[in-house]
Amino acid sequence: MGRKSRDKRDIYYRLAKEEGFRARSAYKLLQLDATLGLFRAPMRVVDLCAAPGGWSQVVARTGCACVAVDLKEMAPIPGVFRVVGDLTARDTVERIKAMGGADVVLCDGAPDVYGLGDIDAALQHRLVEVAVEVARDLLVPGGAFVSKVYRGPRSDRIFRDLRRRFSDVVCAKPKCSRNASLEAYAVARGFGSQDARGGRGVVPFVACGFEDFDADSSYPLRLFPDREYAYRDPVQMPINPTHLAATTSHRRHIPDEVEPLEETAARPSPPPPPRRPPASSSAVAPAHDAASLAAALGPKNSDGVVFDDAAGAPRVAEE
Repeated sequence: MGRKSRDKRDIYYRLAKEEGFRARSAYKLLQLDATLGLFRAPMRVVDLCAAPGGWSQVVARTGCACVAVDLKEMAPIPGVFRVVGDLTARDTVERIKAMGGADVVLCDGAPDVYGLGDIDAALQHRLVEVAVEVARDLLVPGGAFVSKVYRGPRSDRIFRDLRRRFSDVVCAKPKCSRNASLEAYAVARGFGSQDARGGRGVVPFVACGFEDFDADSSYPLRLFPDREYAYRDPVQMPINPTHLAATTSHRRHIPDEVEPLEETAARPSPPPPPRRPPASSSAVAPAHDAASLAAALGPKNSDGVVFDDAAGAPRVAEE
């Protein structure tokens, strides 16, 4: 499989490289904003779990001020203030609050997956719950909150919690998200409003970007007739990725030069065990024919009872 194969299979991955976005997820936020109208300059937006920065790029292009928060390092983006810290740490939240309130809080983060659906969904929902608590401390009255969720049994509790705090809550699915994925986005607006419904009611489902490219379809490399295709590398590679540190620490225990093994003289193989001579004909058990059995059992009467001469007691003959 060549390096161009993903450009054919994932149209948004290709468009992200062509238009300068660091991740294909930038089109998810673009489609959410086009349908729901999330951003109006000069808003102040806090992007939680921002690395590598695709959503922060979208916010910066709308003219809004953006604060990007992530545990990992992120390359600079013009117009974006970066905060490196743990989302679950209180000091990180206090550093963000010191910069002022937020009109919109975004969270497109996802924990490291294990490939087990129930465990991955539970970890994702726990991350969303933490993001909701952070948004409660940062949002100004009437603010909005957008977060990724995995649709499942636990997602109902998240939507009920949002409906207690926000007046308008919907479940949105952008066209950039694949159909087979359980991924969706909780979009809550009107923070602290008196119109909050106390967690009751049905959450509407909204499809976003339905006129854009299909994420599950393959497209030719030459997508536009007036534009030649050219392969492009990703816009921004990860900074100090976790797998690089793990492989570096593993290589420390491997010596640069391996000493050759000492050559030892070839040892003669042990002699084979002596072969046993074949059994003689005298060792063969005699055939148990009728005559030999009768001689071995001794005399018997007409009733089939054999008399043992030594013991003088009768026994039944074995015929």
